Amino acid sequence: MEGSTLTAKQTAQLFATGTYTTDGSEQVNPDDALETRNHFAAFRWILDHADEPVDRDMVCHLHAILKQGTRQVSEYAA
Repeated sequence: MEGSTLTAKQTAQLFATGTYTTDGSEQVNPDDALETRNHFAAFRWILDHADEPVDRDMVCHLHAILKQGTRQVSEYAA
């Protein structure tokens, strides 16, 4: 994902196991891990709602899924 500090390997590991590892020299932004996990949840939600019309409420709901638990959620809630 654009701007993420996770590597492709860490992203795949997070998808497969729910966790990821670093070699100790990498700096990973915790929000990147949360948002990556949230992307997986959002994609599953999209698959379950693929036949529904895309409207403002759907986009806002997806955005809420993506930002859930991140520091950015409070920026959008205001």
